[in-house]
Amino acid sequence: MLELLVNYQSSVLILGLTGALSLVQLLLFDLMAIKLKHPPGYPIESSHKNLLFRLSRAHANTNETMGAMILLFLFSVFSSADPAWVNSLMIGYFAARVMHMVCYYASWAALRGVVFGLSLLCLIGLFIVGLMAV
Repeated sequence: MLELLVNYQSSVLILGLTGALSLVQLLLFDLMAIKLKHPPGYPIESSHKNLLFRLSRAHANTNETMGAMILLFLFSVFSSADPAWVNSLMIGYFAARVMHMVCYYASWAALRGVVFGLSLLCLIGLFIVGLMAV
């Protein structure tokens, strides 16, 4: 199994970094909720003007794309897709997710939409390179 992943080491690193990104987002949300004395379990005001809402949505959005990223990475690897493409697309995905987080926190809606689109293109790219290798 390890031999299969040797050429995808950058992508494996991205898997770990994406998990760390999710953890950082969770911690930032929790710390802000504590600072703002938001009672656990109570709804957050659904407004992009509310930082706690933006922190929550950024974390939720990362989680929403993570499952697809993991499955498409595995599909690409098990299809023996070109490692250069897989690694590049995974790096692109992660960079877009970090930029998405920053844009969400800063409330830059238009740029947030653009980088979300870039992360989706990277996921579509993973699917395509996997298909091409089958």
